[in-house]
Amino acid sequence: MKKIFGLLLAASACVWAFSEGEDYTVLDKPMDEANGTVTKIFCFDCPACYRYDTDVVPALAQKLPNVKFQSRHLRRAGKDGSGSPDIIYKQASELFAVLSLQDADKNVTDANQSAYKKAQMAFYKAYHDDKTRWDDNGTGFLEIGLKAVDMNQSAYDEARKDDRVKSMMAANPDVFAIAKKHGTIPAFVVNGKYLINLSKIQSMDDFVAIIEELSKK
Repeated sequence: MKKIFGLLLAASACVWAFSEGEDYTVLDKPMDEANGTVTKIFCFDCPACYRYDTDVVPALAQKLPNVKFQSRHLRRAGKDGSGSPDIIYKQASELFAVLSLQDADKNVTDANQSAYKKAQMAFYKAYHDDKTRWDDNGTGFLEIGLKAVDMNQSAYDEARKDDRVKSMMAANPDVFAIAKKHGTIPAFVVNGKYLINLSKIQSMDDFVAIIEELSKK
């Protein structure tokens, strides 16, 4: 993984002719996303996701200003090796659903102003840098995200009643299916249809090129 991550930050003079089934897969069940959108599937306890969100995704966004980058949190079963209880994955996914809608409603395009990004980085830091772990009740987990975006519990409880939040939570099995198809996370989907095969990406230039090509389909 470190080798792949390092290659992504390198430049490349090679331009691929990207092919279906090799460099990307067309999803049988597309996500409900607009054209010109890159959706990253991640989980807060994934170390590779943390590295991508810290360095790779910001670099991609800078090189592709006309492409919209967004994230979908993977709600997976707890106690799968991370030692985390199932409830915190549900809490994280629901909070991220609330914050993604909040950002959209406010038309937030700057990642530095994104409530979603602030909560995401707070969870990453707590889990990976501070080595925080939570009990089976998830005590203290949700508070980390709420504090990062300056939202109190009552405001959050009201926001999560939004039918759009419920719809996003209902789509969690589809997000899980895409991650399973990719085999690992993070996973990147362009236009809600095209799942990039990250094992074929050798440099940042390659990553930019395949996103540019697929976003035009």
